[in-house]
Amino acid sequence: MMMLVTLTSAPSIEARPPRAKVAVAVIESVDSARWDLRFSPVDYSPEGWPPPRVHWSQITCILREGQPVEASTLVKGMILRFSYRTPFFGSPFATEITILSQTP
Repeated sequence: MMMLVTLTSAPSIEARPPRAKVAVAVIESVDSARWDLRFSPVDYSPEGWPPPRVHWSQITCILREGQPVEASTLVKGMILRFSYRTPFFGSPFATEITILSQTP
């Protein structure tokens, strides 16, 4: 009986995904086959410099002027803001990418 009370009164423990960070960067290269994005940071954020690359997936939201666009829209020289997560294992991945300006 005591074991049952102990288990039911313990706080809930659940796995949570890593907290998203936000960065602004200029695209250096896009590898569509590997879904890999390399960039140069535009400025230092309170969270520090972002990683030099991130991956995206089918569930990554890519926006331009508030409208969803295809990943093929991403090209070298674009300035973008992106939210990314860095898991305990594996590479950082983008959860949302917003295109701020087109190529020069």
